[in-house]
Amino acid sequence: MYFVYVLSSTKTDRYYVRSTNDLEKRLRLHNLGLIPSTKGGSPEWKLVFHEVLKTVIYGAIQFMSHSPSDLENSTRRCSCALSCKASM
Repeated sequence: MYFVYVLSSTKTDRYYVRSTNDLEKRLRLHNLGLIPSTKGGSPEWKLVFHEVLKTVIYGAIQFMSHSPSDLENSTRRCSCALSCKASM
């Protein structure tokens, strides 16, 4: 199973969009500063949106069809434990 996810950093006031097959591990890596492209926002990355993908290509096309307001109003906005700062 793959996920497309959107992270938000209060430290840099940026959003980051990618896909992964292990959402919990990926968020932890982002917040530990182990992902070069998001290191500057560590450890302030919070999961603000995620969606389960049937396949990576199908999911990317499906995700790109969303507008920013769709994401902000989505019922899939994350309020789960993953949105907390990751700790080992």
